[in-house]
Amino acid sequence: MTGTLSAAPLIPPAVLQELNTPIMPPADVNADFRRRGFVVLRQAFSRELISFYRELIYTRVHELSKETRPLNERSDYNRAFLQVSNIWKHCPVVKEIVLSRRMASIVSAALGASRVRLWDEHALYKEPGGGPTFLHTDWNYIPIVEDNVCAVWLPLQPTPRAMGALQFVEGSHRFGELHGAEVSQESDAMIRRFAQEKGLANFATDFEEGDVSIHNVRTAHWTESNTTGRARSALSLFYFAEGSRFTREPFGKFQEQYWDNVLGGAKNAGQVIGGDCHPLAG
Repeated sequence: MTGTLSAAPLIPPAVLQELNTPIMPPADVNADFRRRGFVVLRQAFSRELISFYRELIYTRVHELSKETRPLNERSDYNRAFLQVSNIWKHCPVVKEIVLSRRMASIVSAALGASRVRLWDEHALYKEPGGGPTFLHTDWNYIPIVEDNVCAVWLPLQPTPRAMGALQFVEGSHRFGELHGAEVSQESDAMIRRFAQEKGLANFATDFEEGDVSIHNVRTAHWTESNTTGRARSALSLFYFAEGSRFTREPFGKFQEQYWDNVLGGAKNAGQVIGGDCHPLAG
């Protein structure tokens, strides 16, 4: 970590035009999303845009990450990737893609929502030799009532499975039994056992530049270790449909931490989510 932030580059005009241009995903994207718990859209973004943001995210992660230990001295979780959250709050160039009309059109189509808001954003940098991301669901971390919350995973380079491409357990979003466990070897073993018992298939694919996945936060997902010798950079972005509400009671310790540290206890229980911390996209 350098301790200071370098100046962000100007967004190339072609990239800015792309961000301001919505796309029309396939007509069945919402049906597939609801049936399978995820969708993968090919070439949703151009190579020029991906290349521009790859360099920027690489720089920001290494400026802001507090991790200095070698891989063999870290916990299982911290071996999976370097993580820096909510870069958009202090980097307008990242804010442009996170809240862009293009991103909003993708998320809205998947959720079947007219407007969507940002929950939060994470830059995930899986170093060469970085460990697996164990099977888990994201719902543990997000205290929202409605089942219209998704995660967008945008890799910033061609990403084969051996580099840590995201994989999904199809249909796992329908089973509440998978929630509650921390991201760990225990959660991995529990979900694999459950998926085998229920006959749930694993979906894996290589991602090319510009491909993006969108998954329900209740969908179990994971990645393999990065065995390629090249770093894997990705943005993980969480969105929810406009009008969604905070839960009245938190589920598990991570929601409780958000409840106490951000919501200030129960005073916002059941309230519609909005404000500057969760802006509208598009």
